[in-house]
Amino acid sequence: MGNKLGILIAGYGGAISSTVVAALDLMTRGLRPRLGMICETTEPSGITVGSKLGAPDLADIVISGWDVVPETIGSALVTHQVLSDTDIRDVSAATKGMRPILIPQKLTETTNGHYEFGSRIEKLRQDIQTFRAENQVDWVVVVNCMSTQPTPAWSANYESLEQFQTACAKGDPCVTPSMEYACAAILEGAGYVNFTPNLATIPALLELANQKRVPLAGKDGKTGQTLLKTALAPMFKLRGLQVQGWFSTNILGNRDGEALSEPDACNTKVTSKESCLDNILGYEVDDHQVYIHYYRPRRDNKEAWDNIDVDGFLGYSMQIKVNFLCRDSILAAPLILDLARLMAVSMRQGEYGPLTQLSMFFKSPEVPVGTPVQHDLFVQRQIFEDWVEKCSANTPVGAAV
Repeated sequence: MGNKLGILIAGYGGAISSTVVAALDLMTRGLRPRLGMICETTEPSGITVGSKLGAPDLADIVISGWDVVPETIGSALVTHQVLSDTDIRDVSAATKGMRPILIPQKLTETTNGHYEFGSRIEKLRQDIQTFRAENQVDWVVVVNCMSTQPTPAWSANYESLEQFQTACAKGDPCVTPSMEYACAAILEGAGYVNFTPNLATIPALLELANQKRVPLAGKDGKTGQTLLKTALAPMFKLRGLQVQGWFSTNILGNRDGEALSEPDACNTKVTSKESCLDNILGYEVDDHQVYIHYYRPRRDNKEAWDNIDVDGFLGYSMQIKVNFLCRDSILAAPLILDLARLMAVSMRQGEYGPLTQLSMFFKSPEVPVGTPVQHDLFVQRQIFEDWVEKCSANTPVGAAV
C-alpha cells in the first residue's frame, strides 16, 4: 500500500479550510516554511516526527471538501483575509480555482430501507467514494470544520446504533450535520476528526466506529487561549500557587465569531473552553469565567485576554495577565494537517475508536470509555511521545507502508 492521503473538510470555504488548502500549495512548492506542525518538528536524531512515524508527506496530500456556497478557494482567501496579498498572489492558479463539493439544501428522506442511514448520509458516502476513486488515495480523513452549532436536546435515538439509524432515515432534527459527517466517514472507513465543539461522536457512532474499526479524534481544536491555559495551570500546580479566579475573554470577527454571537452556539463553545482547569489543578476554581464576543473589525485576528488571581506564600495574592494577539486560522490550519497525517498512521496501525494520543490537539479530548481525560498539556505531550515511540518501533524511518 502507498501513502497518499486524502483530506475532506466539512466547511471547505471557511477561513481555516481555505488557509489549509492554500498553505499546502505554498509549502509543497517550497515558497513558505514548514512551521507550526508537530509532524515537521525535528527529533534529536535529526529526522522529523512525521518521518519517524512514516506519515504521509505534505506532497502526498490531496484536499477537497463540502460547503453550501460554490466559492473558489481564491475567492474564499480574499473574503477571509487570513493570508497577505502576497501569499494569496503566490498560491497557484489551479489551487485558487478549486471549488467545494456542494451540499444540497434538502434531500428526500426515505424510511423504506433503500438507504442505510438516510439519503443525506448516503450522499456524503457517495462523495467520499468518488473522492477516493478519482484521487487514488490510500487513506481518507474527514475533518469537521463547520461553524459552532447549538448542542441538541439529548434523545434516546442517540444511545443505540439501531435507534440512530432509524432517526437518520426519518430525518430527525436532533441528528446534526456533525453527526452525519461522522457517520458517513465511519461507514466509508475514513478517519474522522471533529475540530469543532459540536456534538458528533455520540454513543451510537462510537459503537459504529468500533464495529467498522475506524479511528476518531476530537473535539474542538486547542489553538489559542486554551492552549495557554493548559500550559500555565500545570505551572501553578507545580509551584503550589492556589488559583482563586481565572477571567478569560475573547474577541474575534471571523465567521466563527459571528456564529458564536448566537447564545446557544456560544454556550457550546464556552462549555468546551471551561472544561480543562479543574481537571488540571485538582480542585474547583469558583471564579473561572469565559466570555466570547464577536467584534467584526478584528476579523480573523483574535485577541484572547486572561486575568489570573493566585494566592502564594503566606496567602499573599498575586496576579498574572496575559494578552494573546493571535491569528485564529494560522493557529488552527497546521493542526488540521498534523491530525490528518497522524490519523493516517493510526489507520495503518489498525487503531480505532477515540485516539487518546491526540488529546493534546483538543480542548475537550475524547477518549475511550474508562480512560481518564487528561487536560495537562505536558501529560498529553508525554502520551503522544509514548505513542510515537511505539509506532516508530514498528515502522522503518521514512517508510511509506
